Amino acid sequence: MKMTKKIMIGIVACLVLAVGLSLAEDTPLPSPYINPEAKKEIKKGEPGFYPLGFQPNPVQPATLAPGAFKPKVKVLPAAFDWRPSGTTSVKNQGAWPTCWIFGTIGEIESKIKLLPSPDPDYAEMDVLEGVAEGTRPPADPKAGGHTKEVANHISRYATLDEASNPYSTAGPFPSPPITNYWNPAKGTGQKVAREWHDLGNVDQIGQVSLLKNIIYTVGPVTASVRVDTINIWSSPPASPTTPGVLFNSPGWNSNWVVPYLPTSSPPDHCILIVGWDDNKAWYGTPTPGWGAWLVKNSWGAAWGGGGLDTGYFWIAYGSARIGSQAGYFPRTGFTTYDSNETLLHYDEFGSWGASGWPGPPAQYDVWMLNVYTPPDNGAIDAIEFWATYQNLYYDVRVFDTWTDTSSSPTVQLGGRASGMLTDAGYYTATLSSPAPVASGNDVYVLVRIIDPSNSFIYLIPYEVDAGDLPALWFPNSKQTQTNKCYARYSTGNSWANMSALGDIGVRARMTHATSGISDWSLF
Repeated sequence: MKMTKKIMIGIVACLVLAVGLSLAEDTPLPSPYINPEAKKEIKKGEPGFYPLGFQPNPVQPATLAPGAFKPKVKVLPAAFDWRPSGTTSVKNQGAWPTCWIFGTIGEIESKIKLLPSPDPDYAEMDVLEGVAEGTRPPADPKAGGHTKEVANHISRYATLDEASNPYSTAGPFPSPPITNYWNPAKGTGQKVAREWHDLGNVDQIGQVSLLKNIIYTVGPVTASVRVDTINIWSSPPASPTTPGVLFNSPGWNSNWVVPYLPTSSPPDHCILIVGWDDNKAWYGTPTPGWGAWLVKNSWGAAWGGGGLDTGYFWIAYGSARIGSQAGYFPRTGFTTYDSNETLLHYDEFGSWGASGWPGPPAQYDVWMLNVYTPPDNGAIDAIEFWATYQNLYYDVRVFDTWTDTSSSPTVQLGGRASGMLTDAGYYTATLSSPAPVASGNDVYVLVRIIDPSNSFIYLIPYEVDAGDLPALWFPNSKQTQTNKCYARYSTGNSWANMSALGDIGVRARMTHATSGISDWSLF
């Protein structure tokens, strides 16, 4: 999207203006948005030996616009493979529907390895237990989850080494409630997620170059695929050139290449795309072709028949929704766990909904504000939040005083941060100077979001109650906060209390005081 200099100046001017305009009208509650694919029943229990477990993200953004990712490599290699330097060993999810955890943890391990760093091995079991309120036993036909849940968990806590909490399906499947989950006695926290990009669906033939650019410049990308589409092709065999065995069975051979199999069904299995080969031949109906993704699976090192590609598989570009529900962590998207930090937040499950004001007139400039009571003296160094769309401008600040009927907060604490977000996802905005806070003294964290393209109104990320979203496959046992989360648009003079809708995904990263200062409110 190209913008004139005047438009750009106008946008920047909007961001630096004092927060608030005074017009005599109340702000109604925003209207919710749900990803249509999340409403569809995901087919489970198809024939096969290996389990799946992926469920579509309820707040999937619109498909990433071609050319949005930068920097772009003008000439990409015909074949590329991250395995020699950028992947860890193939893992086995066993009998549980946890592919979404294994795919995402595998990507995190890859990004840390590429820093470079010693070969990491992080605990999938720790994530499964940590999101136990959002999972159900394998017997439930809707059991499973998606990458965003893992990103949320790692942003709230940290990765743990596999040795601290080994994965095992020998015991019972974790079930809620697991209270006071984060227990440092399990092991030392390793990496905390501070940035994650949600690409939505990049599963079309026309998006191959875009996805290649991301994989080549950033590293392996977590995505998903529709397994029962491959199973339909595999058995019974369509022709002598097809393998004739189920994809999710021990008889599959990783030398076979899944041909182009179109489908509009939602994805049901999470994987990690680690490379490609434009000259890889595939056969099948209606015609043979060339070009395939190299994909890391989570069904163990024995699956795939042996050889270099054991545990991996090849699949034609655009086949069976490969590349759908894609996302990635940048290599710089992690910090080392610090026990002196506290993440102030209400959205324990992360952003499960999006809302906005369709109008008329439609609102593409929204303000979100969360009220926090710091548990200790210290300082807020950064604001973290979920973005529901691409190419958004943001402005974040912290205030010491505010009322829900006034047009603007007052008495700003510390500095501010503003900029542009290329993708939907999770972001950290570091304040230009820390905002000092005092124990028990409320602070008001504000995030303003603008869509300059006027394309997407559902800019408010929030955590829905289970009853608000029939597509949810988990029992959200957490209660929505009362009088803590507010939202408004640029022409209102009051704030909508989000208590009736859900907790807003705006957070504050606080560092606790280590000096002898007793009254931080003076600073």
